Amino acid sequence: SDDRYYATRYARAVRSTDQEVGVLLARLRAEGRYDDALIIFPADHGESFTERNLWFDHGFGAYEEQLHVPLVVKLPGNARAGEVVDRLVSLEDILPTVLDVASLWGGGGMDGISLLGPGTPGRVLLGESSHCKRNVLFSCRPEGPRGKQLAARDGAHTILQVPIVGGQMATTVYDVGLDPDERNPVAVSPPKHLLDALVPMRAQRDAITVTVPTATEPARDSEAQAEVDALKALGY
Repeated sequence: SDDRYYATRYARAVRSTDQEVGVLLARLRAEGRYDDALIIFPADHGESFTERNLWFDHGFGAYEEQLHVPLVVKLPGNARAGEVVDRLVSLEDILPTVLDVASLWGGGGMDGISLLGPGTPGRVLLGESSHCKRNVLFSCRPEGPRGKQLAARDGAHTILQVPIVGGQMATTVYDVGLDPDERNPVAVSPPKHLLDALVPMRAQRDAITVTVPTATEPARDSEAQAEVDALKALGY
């Protein structure tokens, strides 16, 4: 119940990771490989602290604190060192960036764009939670991957859509300029271009099938079955 305790433990884990990154960079410098190297440090997800009803967890939401992750790029020759890219970017941009640096990409053919370019005006980024967790704090339904949250962002607004009890869809809008942490929804109509961007994602989510094992399936030991069940709960 003490949020400071968990925040301290999390900070210690971040410091430990930072130290290990330092070991890696020191080794590259010692071997004379650092200056010419392209190094990219991303993260797979963020963490919910005390922003929502469930503390210190991830996967259940598509809010800023769970989808806004570190993305640090060190270019060969330390080009553009110290620059902060203040625009919407995605982990999908990593591969195009690597190919661009290596002069192996002519543009197009991928969902992402190179971070070396000027960006795309009006770009919309899509995001999602992993699944609707079995927790009394949440109104999402159904449990599992078909109950996941969807989000669309254009830098000015964020909209979130959550399937709830009764087959209805709860949509909330956030003004990112006034509320960058997405804590206080605004009572305005969702921007149409963001709603339209979520239509294909919503169709993919609604088409997810969750297979329940039958009595005729081969028996598994309890540990293996628990792993299979956990993967199915995530949508695999």
